[in-house]
Amino acid sequence: MSQIESVQYPKVHQRPDGRVEVVVNFKGKRMRLQNGNKFGIHLKPNSFPANQRVNQAMMLAAKIYTKLAS
Repeated sequence: MSQIESVQYPKVHQRPDGRVEVVVNFKGKRMRLQNGNKFGIHLKPNSFPANQRVNQAMMLAAKIYTKLAS
């Protein structure tokens, strides 16, 4: 199985306290990320106003998926 087949597109989840996280399943491990530091991406969705957090988390999810797929 290639690496691309083992990578699913990350999901954006909003917690009850209003913070957002990106859920990534990679090689059988679940990672719940609130920023892109682990992948060298300088994006922190929770530092934005509450009405922009989901959009920023979607951008983070896209960047993480691009990194994992390459």
